[in-house]
Amino acid sequence: SPLDQFGIAVSINSNGSIVASSSMKSDVNGEKSGQVRIFQYVNGSWEQKGQDIVGTTTFEKFGYSISLNEDGSRIGCGSLRHRAKVYAFSNNTSTSAASSPSNTPSIYPNPSNDIFHIHLPQKEVGYLNIFNVHGKLLYTWSGFTQNKPLQINASSWNSGIYFLNYRTTRGFYTAKLLKTK
Repeated sequence: SPLDQFGIAVSINSNGSIVASSSMKSDVNGEKSGQVRIFQYVNGSWEQKGQDIVGTTTFEKFGYSISLNEDGSRIGCGSLRHRAKVYAFSNNTSTSAASSPSNTPSIYPNPSNDIFHIHLPQKEVGYLNIFNVHGKLLYTWSGFTQNKPLQINASSWNSGIYFLNYRTTRGFYTAKLLKTK
């Protein structure tokens, strides 16, 4: 339906073969729960990759923000209900449903006008940096993760998009933070 706002957020991988688009007002799992669909260009046509990724609650507006990684094997999805999740495809060429990796941070609220809470997964040594769109380092943290979230005070930052990089021995994770006034 046009009222679903399909295409409100769009992301494309580095070579243009995979595209994701969201319908944050889709009623597929409750009123305005939202959904994300991923498509792959195969043999001259676009085919859906995996199953729809849907919001879990009414008025969640899942798909408010989305971002595919370089090769299209992972997608980060955010909602207006302070939830962000990263999904990874178990087989990059299959049409299996996406699943959520357990080693990714959760960020809430996102967007935020002052404090971001970042819950780091599992107990391990990690490194976290936050940069503005010009590449200037605004925040850095390293240490042993605990079961409580980091609180990032962004009240002095300008409104806009910021990038979080989180690294452990098991991998690297990047997310967008949206600072509002």
